[in-house]
Amino acid sequence: MDVTAFVEYPAATNLRRLLTARSLLLVGLIALVAFVAPMAGFSLPLAPVAAVVGAFAVVTLLGWLRLLARPGSVHNLELLFQLGIDIAALTGLVYFTGGWTNPLVSLYLVPIAAATAMLPARLAWAVAVGAVLCYALVAEFYQPLVRDDGSITGAFTMHVLGMWLTFVVAAGLIAYFGTTMATMLRARAKALATAREANLRNEQIIGVATLAAGAAHELSTPLASIAVIAAELEADAAPQQRGDLGLILGQIDACKDILRRLREAATKTDVREQQGVDAFIGDVRERFQLLRPTAKVSFHVEGGPPFPFIVAEPTLSQAILNLLNNAADASPQAVDCVARCTGLQMIIDIYDRGAGFDHATRAIGRYASSDDSTNGGPEGMGIGLLLANATIERLGGSVHIADRDGGGAWVRVTLPLAQTRSESQ
Repeated sequence: MDVTAFVEYPAATNLRRLLTARSLLLVGLIALVAFVAPMAGFSLPLAPVAAVVGAFAVVTLLGWLRLLARPGSVHNLELLFQLGIDIAALTGLVYFTGGWTNPLVSLYLVPIAAATAMLPARLAWAVAVGAVLCYALVAEFYQPLVRDDGSITGAFTMHVLGMWLTFVVAAGLIAYFGTTMATMLRARAKALATAREANLRNEQIIGVATLAAGAAHELSTPLASIAVIAAELEADAAPQQRGDLGLILGQIDACKDILRRLREAATKTDVREQQGVDAFIGDVRERFQLLRPTAKVSFHVEGGPPFPFIVAEPTLSQAILNLLNNAADASPQAVDCVARCTGLQMIIDIYDRGAGFDHATRAIGRYASSDDSTNGGPEGMGIGLLLANATIERLGGSVHIADRDGGGAWVRVTLPLAQTRSESQ
């Protein structure tokens, strides 16, 4: 059973809290019947009291088993039913032990408090009405509690003896439901704030993606024209110029490959490719060297074969390329990329010797290279990290940025292999 299911299903979380409180109450009731009442000189009708407590324990055990088996199917009506069981069990126990003269009647407040915290208003009112009606019944119909000497205890005496203990139990259970519900409300508020942030970020990403799709369509024609003209110039150029023209043609081919990949990502529903970590880093290195032939970047994969397999989506390799491009912009002559696998994670560290991160960049979580600083300084968009972080988070990973010892920047990409490992492994 995955305990995270309780976080995903609020009704299951509420049922777990209810069963926890009921289990604690059962322990107290068993101690009360077995030890406290005999020590106080009361003769309890053991057979019916044991039947009520035993049935209550069996229902609680069945509730735990049902919760562990199918937490996702818990709903509010089931919570209402469980609270009804609590009221019925308390009514049966009080009926055989003095009715309204038994201070345990104060425990009717506990299911009311639980319903108020967990259920919609109409269901909470139903629980409150049910508890009040049951209290009225045991005020009229009950079996008096008899002492060992045969005398019938008075209401005042009973309340004096049990009032404090019952108050402590009721106060503890009510505080339990109140504090746990407050914790859940704070967690929900935090989750809503996180979702709001994600929605804002996704709007930015959608805008960038729309512009990229339009640019891909518009760039195809001018790139084809540039390629034709460059090829003609290379054929007629002097030998010392052919090297530069060859470099231009290589960059044109790289641009065409980028546009091809973009079209594939937009038109295909599944372009995933299963690769070993070493093969994935090798492909990233080849694409980067084609894009930035003058940048000095070293690639290293720690460990040895066999390497774990990952699902290398095109968006993942593009995210790593974005981070490498930013690092090369900041430090074109000194960039290191180190990949390794530890446990169930793949970790990629990218180091440069650029200007590092300013305070504004760290505060907003955007990657700003020295090249960004020359194009707007701290106000640079940091679009490389924005897109990379969104892609990697979608795959269950994270991006961490920090200043590097001795100057420069450090970006760490963490991906869970449990979610990206090949199913054939």
